[in-house]
Amino acid sequence: MLNITIGKNDRSKYWLGMLNDLKNRGEQDILILCADGLSGIKESITEAYPQAR
Repeated sequence: MLNITIGKNDRSKYWLGMLNDLKNRGEQDILILCADGLSGIKESITEAYPQAR
Protein backbone atom coordinates (compact mmCIF):
# COMPACT_ATOMS: atom_id res chain seq x y z
CA MET A 1 0.00 0.00 0.00
CA LEU A 2 1.44 3.34 -1.01
CA ASN A 3 0.80 6.50 0.94
CA ILE A 4 1.84 10.08 0.24
CA THR A 5 1.16 12.56 3.02
CA ILE A 6 2.20 16.17 3.54
CA GLY A 7 2.46 17.33 7.14
CA LYS A 8 3.67 20.33 9.08
CA ASN A 9 6.26 18.46 11.14
CA ASP A 10 7.91 15.09 11.59
CA ARG A 11 7.33 14.39 15.26
CA SER A 12 6.29 11.03 16.68
CA LYS A 13 2.62 12.08 17.05
CA TYR A 14 2.50 12.88 13.32
CA TRP A 15 4.12 9.57 12.32
CA LEU A 16 1.91 7.57 14.66
CA GLY A 17 -1.16 9.18 13.11
CA MET A 18 0.06 8.33 9.61
CA LEU A 19 0.88 4.73 10.56
CA ASN A 20 -2.48 4.30 12.30
CA ASP A 21 -4.18 5.62 9.16
CA LEU A 22 -2.45 2.90 7.13
CA LYS A 23 -3.54 0.34 9.73
CA ASN A 24 -7.15 1.57 9.57
CA ARG A 25 -7.07 1.18 5.77
CA GLY A 26 -6.13 -2.49 6.12
CA GLU A 27 -2.33 -2.55 6.26
CA GLN A 28 -1.58 -5.48 8.54
CA ASP A 29 2.21 -5.47 8.57
CA ILE A 30 5.14 -3.39 7.43
CA LEU A 31 8.06 -5.36 6.03
CA ILE A 32 10.40 -2.49 5.15
CA LEU A 33 10.37 1.07 6.39
CA CYS A 34 13.21 3.25 5.18
CA ALA A 35 13.76 6.57 6.95
CA ASP A 36 16.70 8.94 7.14
CA GLY A 37 16.75 10.20 10.71
CA LEU A 38 13.11 11.26 10.94
CA SER A 39 12.27 12.50 14.42
CA GLY A 40 10.04 10.06 16.31
CA ILE A 41 9.71 7.46 13.55
CA LYS A 42 11.29 4.61 15.55
CA GLU A 43 8.95 5.08 18.51
CA SER A 44 5.92 5.37 16.25
CA ILE A 45 6.63 2.24 14.21
CA THR A 46 7.20 0.28 17.42
CA GLU A 47 3.86 1.43 18.80
CA ALA A 48 1.79 0.98 15.63
CA TYR A 49 3.44 -2.23 14.39
CA PRO A 50 5.14 -3.92 17.37
CA GLN A 51 6.29 -6.90 15.25
CA ALA A 52 8.19 -4.66 12.79
CA ARG A 53 11.98 -4.72 12.95
